[in-house]
Amino acid sequence: MLDVKDLNLNFNIFEFILILENLLHTYISRKFQNDFKITIGFNYSEAMLLESLRKIANKVLLSQKDYILPVMNKSQRKLVHKGILKFQNLISKSIGPENARQIIIKYSTKK
Repeated sequence: MLDVKDLNLNFNIFEFILILENLLHTYISRKFQNDFKITIGFNYSEAMLLESLRKIANKVLLSQKDYILPVMNKSQRKLVHKGILKFQNLISKSIGPENARQIIIKYSTKK
């Protein structure tokens, strides 16, 4: 049996927000028997954003698989795009409608 007080979950902030959005989406969709789109806005500190970005960038470099970040405001996206420039073989692109823009981080041999 799992003892909850010994449970240690280690997520970066982006993963946490995606998990929370998915849990809320599942709960609300089942509760109201309707499909809702849940978006959580979160004010990241610049240090928190850049530290999480570093970890995700390393994941993408190792796996060479795309990673989609949660919805961010324009200034947060600008920080991410600038931060990705420091990593060889990674590119970033904003995707989605203006009120729900996300960033996809991709592995690329061209830069």
